[in-house]
Amino acid sequence: MRYDTVQIRRRSSLWFLLPVVFNVLGGIVAYFVIRDDDPRKARSCLLLGIILAAIPILLFAVYQFWLALPYCLTLCLQSMCLT
Repeated sequence: MRYDTVQIRRRSSLWFLLPVVFNVLGGIVAYFVIRDDDPRKARSCLLLGIILAAIPILLFAVYQFWLALPYCLTLCLQSMCLT
């Protein structure tokens, strides 16, 4: 009798610390180390690293937009008054 199922070896949840500390790089390392034993946790570590790296970038972009908004509104109002 032969079974074609793959046995998944559970890995420790401490692997999630790698992407938390090192963002994308930690997620990539965790993914390649545990992908054969626990593919679901490996994918989750990779996604966590990507998300944690994207948050500061998005916050910076929103902050820069918020700072530029009064300047843009002033320019628009001035151009409307000049015409």
